[in-house]
Amino acid sequence: MRWSLRAPSAWRIAAHCPWSRYVVRVRTRWANRYLGAAVPKFAAQGFFMSRFDRNFRAMRRDTSTVQLVLVPALDPFAVVSRIGTQGQRDGKATEDIVSGLRALNAAYPFELRNAGEDWVRGAFTSPPSDLGAVIQRLDALCPRLLADDFRGDRARLELELDRAGVFICHWN
Repeated sequence: MRWSLRAPSAWRIAAHCPWSRYVVRVRTRWANRYLGAAVPKFAAQGFFMSRFDRNFRAMRRDTSTVQLVLVPALDPFAVVSRIGTQGQRDGKATEDIVSGLRALNAAYPFELRNAGEDWVRGAFTSPPSDLGAVIQRLDALCPRLLADDFRGDRARLELELDRAGVFICHWN
């Protein structure tokens, strides 16, 4: 298969519709390679592109698909607003999530790497100075990270944040 970075026609329209988001499906096994090549090109044109689904598996014969989202980017948190990331059952409206992410970013800068309807993934731009305080903020913003993903084990979450510098918040 040949790779082309030409945007689907729906994405070309995005430049004329700054309030919209566009979601397309691609094969899971191609998503990482496509994103690796396309993200910088779209970013240079003022667009945020990421996975929309939390499906990160990429097996050789995998025929499943994953959604990619393209959003005109004002700032990373406006992207979260445009996507409409929320957790209704967790009592988190989009505005709550955006304000929590802004507060976290003000204290511990990070890049928004991915965003979907009920999740975000960020990577700290430098190792946070106080991982305990980061975990406290993340727990207030997205309690499922500590409770579900790390089964309440703060020490394990601290090790992971120190090792990888990446977090994934998700809501129901």
